[in-house]
Amino acid sequence: MSGTGVGYLRIGLPVDSVRSVCHVTRDTTRLVSEGQTARFLSVAFPDGPVEAEIVNGKVWRIEVTRPRFRTADSIGVRTPLSRLLSLNSARGLTGEGQLFVVSPDHCGMSFRLSDNGSDAPSQRWDRSALARLPAATAVDKVLIFGCD
Repeated sequence: MSGTGVGYLRIGLPVDSVRSVCHVTRDTTRLVSEGQTARFLSVAFPDGPVEAEIVNGKVWRIEVTRPRFRTADSIGVRTPLSRLLSLNSARGLTGEGQLFVVSPDHCGMSFRLSDNGSDAPSQRWDRSALARLPAATAVDKVLIFGCD
């Protein structure tokens, strides 16, 4: 997996093209943030399914929740926060009550943490603030949104 996709599933790929190069097992809508609905394709891979969010008929974002999918440097679901902190300019971003780590080392990707930092005072999530999260904090979802 990379900042542009997983296997043949790529950011910006039209739905018809996804269907021609991937095995789509489900095409559905579901509730997302703030009670809105979004369209998702579930794409089968040998290591488990990946969810592709569709906007305007194209893959807009890819959600990975299976630990067997990895970046070239072996980051993915279940990677400990301590490993993410070794990335260049790692920092945290919050949204919808969730905490993500981003780094220029992984353009087009964000790594959702299992601890959302809700026990911490509102703060800037720089490396030192992230390091204060519980030692067991790990990646529980990877979002791929494309790297320009």
